[in-house]
Amino acid sequence: TEYLLVSLLKGGKYAESQELLNSIFVVNANLRVRGKALDALLSEVSSTLERVMSGVPSPGEKGPGAGSPADLLGPDRTLESAKTAFMEYIARIAEASGNRTLRKSELLVNNIAEFIEKNVEGNLLDLNFISRKFGLTPQYVSNIFKKYRRENVKEYISRLKLERAKKLLLTTDLPLHE
Repeated sequence: TEYLLVSLLKGGKYAESQELLNSIFVVNANLRVRGKALDALLSEVSSTLERVMSGVPSPGEKGPGAGSPADLLGPDRTLESAKTAFMEYIARIAEASGNRTLRKSELLVNNIAEFIEKNVEGNLLDLNFISRKFGLTPQYVSNIFKKYRRENVKEYISRLKLERAKKLLLTTDLPLHE
């Protein structure tokens, strides 16, 4: 996974890098990683990102690789705060590499995906609702989401709902209809 992440970042595939990183965090959240295992995970991801960033000056900073991804973590060091910090760090890599337009689009898609993840349990979540929420046309949201996530919004919502249902089936005593 580390090799793949480095390859994607060095290849300028920032959306795919963020997608892989998101998958890493989803898996570890499902495993309920805490304590020393969490510290080891965050340290490993941080050092991987720092290696890729070395030699690339961050915008507004002097010197190659100024600033460390570990500096973005803050004192609480939760899985969710680390995910946000590392996603922002990848956006900095994209920006420092001269990919400013790509960065905006990637961040928009990531914000949409994050919104969907937080609201996936609601029955009103669909392309029109999401488009209104972000002040964009449904066509634009659909096209940009498909471009960076390689699945349309409806498929993404369905997949997340299925994952949530599967998790509930495994971890609760709720009847199937619930």
